Amino acid sequence: MLLGAGLSMPSVLTASDFGTFTRKIKPSDQINYGLIGCKGMGWSNMNAHLKIPNVNCVALADIDQSVLDQRSEDVFKIRGTRPK
Repeated sequence: MLLGAGLSMPSVLTASDFGTFTRKIKPSDQINYGLIGCKGMGWSNMNAHLKIPNVNCVALADIDQSVLDQRSEDVFKIRGTRPK
């Protein structure tokens, strides 16, 4: 039964959706994500989410300015945009 459900939804998510950002994604299909605490597990979670094309990092917050600068640059390298 699950196999039939999986076969009926091939256009929802494919392996080619991950790793390429050439397909235009409507704003209503995107998730805007912010992070408070940019080291350790917080960054690990953000980094994993940034591999999904329709997830955007829009804001970072941390008490250490050097960590903010580093993570802002990391987001830019991954996605080509800088969060606030």
